[in-house]
Amino acid sequence: MIVTTERRAGVSTLAMKAVLGVTGLDGPANVLDIGTVTTLLPWEEATATIEGTSPEQTINLGIPRGYTGASTVEARYYVTRAAIAGATIDVNIKTILTGGYDVEDHVGSGRYARMAVAPSDTTNPAYVRSLDRFTSTGATHATNGGWWQLVPHLGMVTIEQFGGKPDFNNVPASATDHLPLVDYAIAYKARVLTAEADFPYRICFGLGRYWFSGTLEIHSYVHLWGMCIDESLGSELCFPSTSTCIVIGQSNTVGESGSGTLQGDGGGTIIEGLAIRHHYSVGAFSHLVYSPAHGIHSRAMFTLRNTHVLRIAGHGILIHGSSGAGGAEEGAPNAWKIRDCQAHSCGGHGLAVYGADSNAGSAVGFSTHTEVGGCGIYDASYFVNTYTGIHIAGYGNRGVTHGGRAYVLIGGAGTTAPNTTTPGDDNEVWYDIGADSSVNPAAFDPWDVAGIYDMYRLPIWDSGGGRVYTGVYVEISVSPVHVPPPSIIHGGTIGSTIYSYGHASMSSDGSLRNKGGAGGGVTFTPGTPEYIANGDSTYAVVGGRHETQGFGANGGIQFLQTRRLSDVDATWQWGFAGNAIEFKTPNGTLIWSIGTRFATRTFGRTLGVPYKLSLYEPIMEDITNSNNGRVLGNRSVQPTDAGEYGRGDRWFNINATPGGFEGWVVTTAGALHNTTWSSGVGVDGNTWLKNSANRIYRYISGGSGTSTSEPVHTSGTVTAGDGNVWTWVSDTSPVFKEFGSIAA
Repeated sequence: MIVTTERRAGVSTLAMKAVLGVTGLDGPANVLDIGTVTTLLPWEEATATIEGTSPEQTINLGIPRGYTGASTVEARYYVTRAAIAGATIDVNIKTILTGGYDVEDHVGSGRYARMAVAPSDTTNPAYVRSLDRFTSTGATHATNGGWWQLVPHLGMVTIEQFGGKPDFNNVPASATDHLPLVDYAIAYKARVLTAEADFPYRICFGLGRYWFSGTLEIHSYVHLWGMCIDESLGSELCFPSTSTCIVIGQSNTVGESGSGTLQGDGGGTIIEGLAIRHHYSVGAFSHLVYSPAHGIHSRAMFTLRNTHVLRIAGHGILIHGSSGAGGAEEGAPNAWKIRDCQAHSCGGHGLAVYGADSNAGSAVGFSTHTEVGGCGIYDASYFVNTYTGIHIAGYGNRGVTHGGRAYVLIGGAGTTAPNTTTPGDDNEVWYDIGADSSVNPAAFDPWDVAGIYDMYRLPIWDSGGGRVYTGVYVEISVSPVHVPPPSIIHGGTIGSTIYSYGHASMSSDGSLRNKGGAGGGVTFTPGTPEYIANGDSTYAVVGGRHETQGFGANGGIQFLQTRRLSDVDATWQWGFAGNAIEFKTPNGTLIWSIGTRFATRTFGRTLGVPYKLSLYEPIMEDITNSNNGRVLGNRSVQPTDAGEYGRGDRWFNINATPGGFEGWVVTTAGALHNTTWSSGVGVDGNTWLKNSANRIYRYISGGSGTSTSEPVHTSGTVTAGDGNVWTWVSDTSPVFKEFGSIAA
């Protein structure tokens, strides 16, 4: 029999005819009109009645899906996971499909494979047992038979495949608790390297709000994935406001503050595309109230991508650890990474980083938005972290007022310093930002000696560990950032304290300006000629900070400063000092100065003398022979300063009188002392010592100490028995004579 079909236009039916040809019989074949067959679904059966000269027969035109028997889709499909548990499944079926976890839907559906042995944790929803007792080998086994395991799709599982539901509507008691479900998903491993290092499958969350009854602590290489774009909160994980949401630990940490062993390593964890938030069952969120319950607390290296933290009681993101410290300080999140993440609101800092091993991290595209109680970024780690493309808005921006001026805290938070330091007395504790009329009175309270000043509230506060901030945008700020050296700031719309020396920005006149100046420096290897000449290092800086290490009313920027350790670890300085431009030796002695418009030194006159060059005992040198150089200076009395005096040195008498003399000249070279030797006498870099034989020596050891061995040599440099190094200078004192008679 040959069956032909034709489709009638516009009709969802098939018209069929059967042509019967009987071999060996004469005459044409009988053509039978089968009739019209309505198109059915693939697994439904169709029948047709044959009409013709032959007896009426019924032909089954059912169309099976694929192979027949145990491999049919009907035999493999179960509406829910629970339906598997109530089924006896053919021994030849190795994989089955579900329409959902407990209801038929697309998010909890999955494929399951028959197992050879029972799972170690039979309560994990990744596994289910049917009524039969067949194993994947085809054997029947009372213990191992009937077990099925979830088959991840492209290395991913959904939390709905473990019974999860985005059903949180601010009522924890009626919501699904996802804490044990995520723990189950983490325990379902894709690969186990060691007892401490293993990989779960990527755990995916859908759209909606998922409730967690407590802290999710991670000790595996976990990848949590959802769909959250900027402030569009697609996949939200909600936690009690009384506990930290997520803790990422390493194998020797326990919880947020403990240490242990063989916990499993969470280093390498990735959190991506999720919104992490606190739920307040009592009261409401307030960024002015800090509680040590954080959004994400990492004690191990991790990556955070496109994740949003909001309404967090403590710090939005906390990264800390000092390897080997033990207890609460234990951890090593070195090389942490944050990419395109936001801290919308929190009682503490938006991003807080501290510890000896929280270094080499990077944040790119991090932002704070509103209601951040502390700093946008707080970094007190030990070494380099980098921050690029940062947007800081809505941080604490708070301070105090006192005496008509406003101050923000930049030093001593959490200690007694803010309470014992009156604003205006120490600019490195309470930083003066101007008249109090320029600040929000609701955010700047009057300074109170009993106040609680335990948190910095600046856009950025940095301890000075060599961090780099590039292209930072600080929005609507009366508070500066505080980023002392060697941390640096490059560009951006950002104002900084005067102690943020490494802040470089382009000014409106096109110049590149830097609070710390620019220069160079080198370090020398001990024993080399360079080391002998300079010590272990030397540097020179143009535009450095003021020589008194401060920028008070009379402070300013240095023109030039340079240092060699051979100069007793001190700095040569040329720059503003009060109302003059001065050049000083490493021990602070003036060499020359120039008075400015506001000069106050009168030089024996009534008014200050501006724009005059003052020289302090220069050497007038014979250009043909430097040995002929001699000191020239002014004195009111004959010089008595300790030091060496050469024949021909002279000082003019500033108290010149009729009939008097012009000054004093040295006629016999020698040296004056400031210390007479006795056992135990103190010595330092300014010591000129006279021994019992009246010889004069210069102490050149560097530093300070005591002398218990008297120098007695008559030339050169000698190390005494007590280790002190002395250079012989002279056996006699200088002789001064008056010169130049003045007419009466």
